[in-house]
Amino acid sequence: MRGSSARQQRGSSARQGTACAVTRHGHVSGLRAIELALLWVGVVGLGALITQGCSPAPSPSNAGTSLARGPSLWYRFPLPDGSSIGTDELSGRSTVVLFLTTYDPVSQAIALRLDAYQHTHAPRINVLAVALEPPQNAPLVAVYRETLGIGFPVALADQDTFDGRGCFGDVRAVPALVLLDSESRLVRRGVGVSAFAEIEGLLNRSATKDR
Repeated sequence: MRGSSARQQRGSSARQGTACAVTRHGHVSGLRAIELALLWVGVVGLGALITQGCSPAPSPSNAGTSLARGPSLWYRFPLPDGSSIGTDELSGRSTVVLFLTTYDPVSQAIALRLDAYQHTHAPRINVLAVALEPPQNAPLVAVYRETLGIGFPVALADQDTFDGRGCFGDVRAVPALVLLDSESRLVRRGVGVSAFAEIEGLLNRSATKDR
């Protein structure tokens, strides 16, 4: 399944901080929208798409990209409560960064799967979601996390992310996933269900080697 376009709802709201990604989405409103989207996920059964044997074969548009591990990345994203999170808090473990929008059902399914995976994976990993939403959607993002019941933080993208100047580059679609190693260096990135399966496989293989 291909990721949804993340270029269609760009705006001009200014943001603070420095981060990594690109895109703007803003046509979601309120808890009701989240509840309806979650209901749709349950009816259609998108969760089944990310179980073994159900992922589509990688294609040029959604296949993950392996990256030579360069220097450590520095990133920081604002959280809905006014604090922030980034490299300083997440270095030391492998980290999966999930770029999403609150209204995309595939993003929701992968967020739920990542939450379950984080709780069972050994050694422990970090997961950070970054909502490609304008600053005024901070309350919505907080409700989104609470409604889904996920344990990892959901931050908001900053202006550098929307402009494509952030350290994660140009994210054109959601859900977009990035795997960082324990030193915050890029390992893999991709879009959609197939990218999630590839990152999960890399983490599983790494855990097996460490035993």
